[in-house]
Amino acid sequence: MDEETVKMLLRDLAAYAPVADGGRAVSFALQDGQGMPILPDNVQAFRNGPYVDVVKRGVSKAAALRKLTGRYEVERLFTIGDGLNDIPLLDCAKDSYSFAHCPDEVKAHAHTIHTKIEDVLEDILHIQS
Repeated sequence: MDEETVKMLLRDLAAYAPVADGGRAVSFALQDGQGMPILPDNVQAFRNGPYVDVVKRGVSKAAALRKLTGRYEVERLFTIGDGLNDIPLLDCAKDSYSFAHCPDEVKAHAHTIHTKIEDVLEDILHIQS
């Protein structure tokens, strides 16, 4: 995000105790009873538990992954996600994984659900061999 947008968000979200992440993103926590604030059109928000990450519109894990897979030859793609902010990422791959402890909304976007990361990695290694 541009510096002016970051400064504006930090000012406008003061009640949410926002923090800037290296000038490219702003994060804040939603407390019980607090609703999601109205954000400007040039940004987008991703919920991650009680936290909200605000980034420039069009910036996401999924957008970065699409850019990389467009640049490099990818035979098979695996994605792993555990938070609401990972839903677009999970939707990028046929082989997507999440965990039993995750919100149902996240699990609904995953192809396979496991209880721990070791099981996911074992699954991926088995598919690759």
